[in-house]
Amino acid sequence: PYHGVRIEYWEFPQLMQYPVGGHYQPHIDAEYLYYDTNPAGEWRRIADRDFSLIWCLNEDFSGGRLVFPDHELAVKPNSGTVIIFPSNHFYGQGVAPDVRGERFTIVSWLAAAGTPRVTRQRPPHIRAR
Repeated sequence: PYHGVRIEYWEFPQLMQYPVGGHYQPHIDAEYLYYDTNPAGEWRRIADRDFSLIWCLNEDFSGGRLVFPDHELAVKPNSGTVIIFPSNHFYGQGVAPDVRGERFTIVSWLAAAGTPRVTRQRPPHIRAR
């Protein structure tokens, strides 16, 4: 409410387990860069995701930082921390390799009311608010 955004629904949460060496290449959660109509590329929405949510469950590992390469930011997850950010191309993110221990998080994606939709109906794996 502080930002004037109402969440319409969110996708069913998923548990992510990163073993030693586990990582996730930097990516965009809801957009893709297409070159079919513009040689410079055009970002287009490919998923009904407005916000990405990461809930950090543990901190007894080393490495495994949440990285935002375009912002030169690497976040060390602390147990209980919830990180929410826009799912668009301004917030590409990944997970650096875990070098000791296992990293556990819960992830989900939220759709804001009134934003454009890729699909006509809600996916079956979402939770209505």
